[in-house]
Amino acid sequence: LGEWKSPPGMEIAARLLTELARKDFGDPHIQTAIMSSVPPLIEPMLALLFSGGNDAPPPPELVEKLLGQATAMGGDKTLVKPLSRVAQPVAGRYESWQFNALAGFLDGLERRNLSLDKFSRGAGAELKAVIGQFDGLFAQAREMATAKSMASRPAAESLPALRVLGRGTNDQEADLARFGELLSPQLPVEIQRAALNGLKRARGKVVADTLVARWRECGPSLRPEVLNILFSRAEWIQTLLTAVESGIIPAGQIGTDQRQKLLAHANTDIRSRATRLFAAANSDREKVVKAYQVVADLKGNPNRGRDLFRQNCITCHMLRGEGTNVGPDMAIVATKSVDALVIGILDPNQALDVTFTAYSLETTDGREFLGIMT
Repeated sequence: LGEWKSPPGMEIAARLLTELARKDFGDPHIQTAIMSSVPPLIEPMLALLFSGGNDAPPPPELVEKLLGQATAMGGDKTLVKPLSRVAQPVAGRYESWQFNALAGFLDGLERRNLSLDKFSRGAGAELKAVIGQFDGLFAQAREMATAKSMASRPAAESLPALRVLGRGTNDQEADLARFGELLSPQLPVEIQRAALNGLKRARGKVVADTLVARWRECGPSLRPEVLNILFSRAEWIQTLLTAVESGIIPAGQIGTDQRQKLLAHANTDIRSRATRLFAAANSDREKVVKAYQVVADLKGNPNRGRDLFRQNCITCHMLRGEGTNVGPDMAIVATKSVDALVIGILDPNQALDVTFTAYSLETTDGREFLGIMT
C-alpha cells in the first residue's frame, strides 16, 4: 500500500491503511509495518481519521505517531485540520488523547530542532491561529500538574498532561517549578519520572538547581536518572560539582565511570574542579588504607569476629541467620580477599551500592524511621 504511486490508487491505499491501523495498531509488528508505509499517504490518512466529527476520537497512539511524522516531515499544511480538532475541548475539558496528540506534534517539532514558539513565528496565518488555540490545553496541563491534583487521580490520567507541560510559548520557568514540586516521595514513581523527563527537555541553570534542591527526596530508582540529566550539559555539571563540594550530593553517589568522565572532561574548569574534589578525597583514604595493610598478615579469630559483628554490624547486616536484612548479607565477604575487605571497611565510597542508601522517613503523625527503600 505504501508503494502505490498513482493518485486514485493512493486514495484507496490510504483508506485501507487507515482501516488496518484502526483495527490492529496495538500490535507492534503491524504498527511498524504501517508506519513504514505512511510517508506518501500521511495527508489523506489524517484527513480520514479526523473526518468523523467530534463524537468518537481517533485512536490516540495512531494520531500521536501520524502527527509526529507529518510534523517531522514538514507537512505543515497537512496539520491545520487535525490540530484544530486537537485544540477543541470536549464539554469544556481536554481528554488524554488530545494531550498525547499535542505531544506527538511537539515531538515532531523537536526532531526539526524547533520549539513551538519558533515554529509559530514562521507558520502561515491559518496554522498560527490554530496554535493560538492550544492555550487551553496548556492551562489545563498546569492545573493538573500539582501534587494535590496528581494524588487525587490515577497516574495514567495525569501522565499525558505532563508530556506537554513546559513546552508552550510562555510561562516556561513556572512550568519547570511545577516539575520540581512533582519530585515528591508522596507521588507515584511514574509521575516523578515524567517530571524528570520534562526537566530533561528544558534548558537553563534553573533545571540543575531544581534537581539538586530535590536530590534528598528522590528515591534510589530516580537518583541515577537525576545524575544522568545533570551530566548531560556542561552548565549543569558545574552545578553538580558545587552540590558535591557542599555535601548536598555525597561524593560516593558519583560512580567510577562518571568520575572518569569528569576527570577527562573537555572543559578545563570542570576537569580541574573534579581533580581537586575526587583526588583529594582518594588521597586521604589511601593513606588510611595503606596504614592498615599489615592486617593481611594477622591471623583471624572467628570468635572475636562474631562478637564484633554482634556489637557493631547486626543492626543492619545478616550473617548465618543472625541480624537484620537491611544492608548486604555478610556472607558475600567469604569470597573477598583481606585487602578488599580493608578497602571496603576503611574506604567504602570506592564501592558504594546505591541500593543500600539509608533514607529518613517521617510519617504524618510525627514518627521517624531510618531504612532502605525496596
